[in-house]
Amino acid sequence: MLRRRLKAKLKGRLQTYGTIVGNVQAFGGGLDPTPVYRPVVEFFVGTQRFSFTSDTGYGQKMEEGMKTKVMYNPANPLVAFVVQDYYTPANMLLGIGGGFVGLSAMAAWMIWYSNK
Repeated sequence: MLRRRLKAKLKGRLQTYGTIVGNVQAFGGGLDPTPVYRPVVEFFVGTQRFSFTSDTGYGQKMEEGMKTKVMYNPANPLVAFVVQDYYTPANMLLGIGGGFVGLSAMAAWMIWYSNK
């Protein structure tokens, strides 16, 4: 479901490259007091310059001046996000679910095999 929602969000978006111009320190949320750093990205659409702070936080500051892929809404370029690690949460959930299915199947097989 999450991957489907992410793909729908990408529909109609255009891709360009932006430059990291800074980092904003914030807390990751929940009970973890460890700070995360959200990159501030600047990109151009034609001759107009746009800037946004990423929703995704990282454990380390991203290097200023580094180029990164940006997806933006052509009707409203202020609605933009960093492409890097965009599918990471969906892939992590998929991996965790796959791990539980694999472990359950292995446990069922071991129980079945030991009863023979």
